[in-house]
Amino acid sequence: MDLKLIIWLVVIVILGLFTLGVIKNSLRSKWGDLTFKTAMLCWVSIIFVFLTKMSPINFLYMIPMSYPVAFYFSSLAQAQHAINRGLKNPKSFDLIESRVRINKSEYLAPSLMVYIIFLWIAFFVSKYFFIN
Repeated sequence: MDLKLIIWLVVIVILGLFTLGVIKNSLRSKWGDLTFKTAMLCWVSIIFVFLTKMSPINFLYMIPMSYPVAFYFSSLAQAQHAINRGLKNPKSFDLIESRVRINKSEYLAPSLMVYIIFLWIAFFVSKYFFIN
């Protein structure tokens, strides 16, 4: 088997299992919005690599970058809900302890836009500055 095919299979199997776990367990928790966004961004990177015919080696930095993007926008949604609930000082807001269950798709569109911009930058950098 080719190394690229092995990477494709490993990424799709791991992400499929992760998505199954998100659907079965994580959506009911207060961290459900974060894991949902992370899974969606990972699937977007798989679709992007497939459509642009990039090397699947690029998954080594694309998949890990989906978590900080998802965490940032999930934190924005949580902070917005805290302000709406009447938090007076958002700087003293603890994102870990005061998380609540929110709509899983809240702030999904901005996170997708930022992540797609990241993917296009990665595409052009790998195409024009590195040999594939």
